[in-house]
Amino acid sequence: MKKIKRVAYLAPKGVGGIASFSESVVRNWNIPNIKVRFYRIPRNNLVGWVQYPFTLSSFVANLFFRRISIVHANIASKGSPIRKFPFVAIAKAFGIPTVIQIHSGKLHLDLQRDDANPIWLFLTCKLLSWAQGYLVLTDEQMEFFKFNFALGFKQVIYLPNHVEASQDQPTGAFDSRTVDLVFVGRISNEKGATVLLDALASIEDPRLTVVFVGEYLVGDYPKKLEEGLSNHRIKFTGVVPRHEALTIMRDSKALVLPSYSENFPMVVLEAFAQGASVIASNVGSIPKLVLDGVTGSIFTAGNSQELVNAIFRTFHDPYHLEKMASNGKKLILDSYSMEVYPLKLINSYYEIIGQE
Repeated sequence: MKKIKRVAYLAPKGVGGIASFSESVVRNWNIPNIKVRFYRIPRNNLVGWVQYPFTLSSFVANLFFRRISIVHANIASKGSPIRKFPFVAIAKAFGIPTVIQIHSGKLHLDLQRDDANPIWLFLTCKLLSWAQGYLVLTDEQMEFFKFNFALGFKQVIYLPNHVEASQDQPTGAFDSRTVDLVFVGRISNEKGATVLLDALASIEDPRLTVVFVGEYLVGDYPKKLEEGLSNHRIKFTGVVPRHEALTIMRDSKALVLPSYSENFPMVVLEAFAQGASVIASNVGSIPKLVLDGVTGSIFTAGNSQELVNAIFRTFHDPYHLEKMASNGKKLILDSYSMEVYPLKLINSYYEIIGQE
């Protein structure tokens, strides 16, 4: 295997999640003599499928002219593996190694479902079997891929996501921030929106300021939220550009993430980077990031009363809340800064393909 010179980085086109993380990786690429090319894979819509052939054609042309040394495919669940399938299949035909990074906390669970679509299951398993190795974000994924796909012949490496630490600081003191709680993401059942609604409805404090940033995936959520949270100062922004979401987090004291399922949520890292504490459910890799009483507060997923208690614990001592936010920012600077991520990525590639 020749030395890595060019990386083809496959990720979804769009805003948020893997798309924003991938943009950040490419933007902060700092490895001398190794180039990265970002292939933004269109999503499942009319515009996306019009753009898809052009993206694939560009990828094939660069393979043909030997401008790709290794393929990095970022996949989640649902349609994500299918959209990457032709890219990885063609790379295999050209003899180019592929490393797959698993971003979804549900993919390994979906692969074990009895009612999984057989075509999706076949294509996803085939895609995974073609990879030379995997990058995972949780211990649970590590075990699953070791014993179901790697089988001792492939490397499975734990490589957590990193984030750009904010260089912009809020004006004024921490306690002058205008937002107490911010929710960033899809306002849906799986993200724990109902749990959060129940918790906030039982907190009778008209001073509590809450901002919801994201799209409604259930039609009656706006009405439910307005009715249930009339005793608080609530604002709904809908979907906003990423820089606006970061600004809102920068002006917030704490992010709340009550999800039922997460992998290694970027929004937690982003909140820490913006100097906010985090209140989150105990799923996925969240407990590795949100250390209860140190960088934030943890509660059991689905338990609205525990969430209420976590909110009270978080805001009971303003000095301690500010200290937790400061600890979160330090965690990012010490361990999850995007500046060091590209080198970790390259070292993982070499570990996977066996190149000294």
